[in-house]
Amino acid sequence: MKKFLVVLKSFILSRITIIFFAATTCLFAFLIVICYFNHSHFLEILRLICRTIVLIFDTIAILILLIDRRITNSTSDTKKTLHDHGVKIDEPANEAIPTAKVEVQSLLVSVGTVAVAATKKPFVAKDNFVVNTEESAPMKISYLGKNFKEWFLKKTEAPFAGSTLTYGKLSHFSIDGPIIKELGGDEKAETTLTELFGLMEVQRNGKKGSLLTNGYANIFYVKDSSGVLRAVDVHWYDDGWGVGAVTVTDPDGWGGDDQVFFRDSR
Repeated sequence: MKKFLVVLKSFILSRITIIFFAATTCLFAFLIVICYFNHSHFLEILRLICRTIVLIFDTIAILILLIDRRITNSTSDTKKTLHDHGVKIDEPANEAIPTAKVEVQSLLVSVGTVAVAATKKPFVAKDNFVVNTEESAPMKISYLGKNFKEWFLKKTEAPFAGSTLTYGKLSHFSIDGPIIKELGGDEKAETTLTELFGLMEVQRNGKKGSLLTNGYANIFYVKDSSGVLRAVDVHWYDDGWGVGAVTVTDPDGWGGDDQVFFRDSR
């Protein structure tokens, strides 16, 4: 019965277009006749045809509604009958929407480690960070940034027993916040001026080593003379090292392939 009703509904719906086209054609033909003869009898016939067409379409709509209701009831009755006879009906399960697997790329690509020699005397920043590009200079420094001079030249660090720093390149652009977070926070990201200068001493003339000498930044997180953590960057220019400093909230950030030095306690 259900199959018959579905077929009947499809048949009626497929014929609606034909019925509508035929009715429209008849109306159009009668309009032409009325306009030509201008006779009142034709107007009455037109009104009768319009009422008939409306009645036909109303009847079709009611018939389709009744068929839909009968199909629904038939389906419900079938399910109820099967359930009453102990037949389990497996409802279609909702298919899980596939989700794309997002891989979070690490900010730092490990490069290696480097040992920093121990010192026996305090490190006085103003005595070591001096602009001098002469061949005889103990350290070729071509530039000291305004922030660096203001924040760090008053600092003195105690002697230390040496250390091993890890360094890695940034895989993509980042500001300091996410970098420090990946390193494990301020305390784990912090290095010292003594370590920074110790690495510069090994490459005092710009030779190749752990510090980049190709124009990219070498980044160290160091506390200034007031105990505030800053981002210190060291670049090699043609005639010496350039040293600058920015706040760790600076929006400019660092580019991919810039290098970060830290203590690997992550």
